[in-house]
Amino acid sequence: MEKLRKPQGIHNEYLRNQNYTTHPHSLLSMAFRNHCGIFISPKGILQGANSVRMSLIILLVCAGVSFLGALCYVELGIVIPKAGGTYQYILHAYGDFAGFLVSWATVVIIRPAGAAQIAITLGTYISDYAIPGDCAPPKESIQLFSIMAVRHTRYLNTEVSFVGSTTHVLSYGTALYYGFWAYSGWDNINNVSEELKNPARNLPLSMCIAIPTVTIIYLLTNIAYFTVLSPTELLASSAVAVTFAERHGMACPTGSVYLHHGHAHGITFAAGREGHMLSILSMVNVKFHTPLPAILLQGLIVFVLIIIGDFNSIIMYGSIVQWILFMAAFAAVFILRRRYPNIPRPYKVNSLVPVLAIIASIFIILAPVISDPKLEYLYAFVLLVTGILVYVVFVRGKQQLPYTEQMTTFCQKLLFVGPSRK
Repeated sequence: MEKLRKPQGIHNEYLRNQNYTTHPHSLLSMAFRNHCGIFISPKGILQGANSVRMSLIILLVCAGVSFLGALCYVELGIVIPKAGGTYQYILHAYGDFAGFLVSWATVVIIRPAGAAQIAITLGTYISDYAIPGDCAPPKESIQLFSIMAVRHTRYLNTEVSFVGSTTHVLSYGTALYYGFWAYSGWDNINNVSEELKNPARNLPLSMCIAIPTVTIIYLLTNIAYFTVLSPTELLASSAVAVTFAERHGMACPTGSVYLHHGHAHGITFAAGREGHMLSILSMVNVKFHTPLPAILLQGLIVFVLIIIGDFNSIIMYGSIVQWILFMAAFAAVFILRRRYPNIPRPYKVNSLVPVLAIIASIFIILAPVISDPKLEYLYAFVLLVTGILVYVVFVRGKQQLPYTEQMTTFCQKLLFVGPSRK
């Protein structure tokens, strides 16, 4: 039997709270999940589904697939109880090259795209509220606020709620991307599984509490939207919650601003510690124990994405890569069972679950590309190929850019950072 790969450093010093029990861990899982997707994804889902009832069905489908994926991640988190989540599972299942590609895709594409989506959502809501009128706010104002952030029931009636539904199955792929973005974060809980007390019990329990709870919240929120707003009004709105709140007060926009703050920088930090990124990215601020270089790098990429893209293009750009990694992680369930057969598995997911999750992932990846090909998918593919070249030259080939050591020393002094404790 192969032994588990010993990581060079896996303890996230900036995660101060350790030994989560069931109740706080469930809250943590919900916090990862219950963000601004609830305020902006309904429009994208409705655009892809073309009917109210089908939009709600899409939300349920996304919840179901997310739950299947979460069950796979429970077993993976028990077998590989190391900080890093998807990165660690693919690293152990497929090897160093695949692990590097996960870290590259996460650092360069997925995390910045997610942070940019949250920032653009916040910028859209602030602009829509601060700039009165029926027209959509100017793109420049949304970009400005986004950059600052980086710092009635007849429509639900069965007779009319399916009217206009898309009959082309592959066209639902785009709607699924918006739906899954609303549920995004179920995999992040595994990034802190190392700090969880009794993961064999508490990890599956937290998933079973969090995902159904968030699903109910999302469904009720979308039903409330469609109860007050017609599909035409919802599609015409640049900020759904603001339009909804204009009829019901300020609670929704205020809540959306509160929920938008914060995003994970841990994978960038972990990749640096594992030797798959520049060493400066593995360093932490000596006073606050935060991965400051990793945070600044992600902030820079987010800034570029906000300037050159919009919410719709960024969600396509990041989602396709995200689901490629998810598919690989679901398949890793079978690979790790064969590679580490003697590791105790207090929770072992039924083999049908990862099979269904893999089939769903294939559809999610291919359907949007076939039905509505966009340049964003090409950009993501080019960046992944670039990652292969970076691995061959700088990781496997051990090549270094000129003055790398001097720049590392300069950044250490400038940012007051040093190597993290292993």
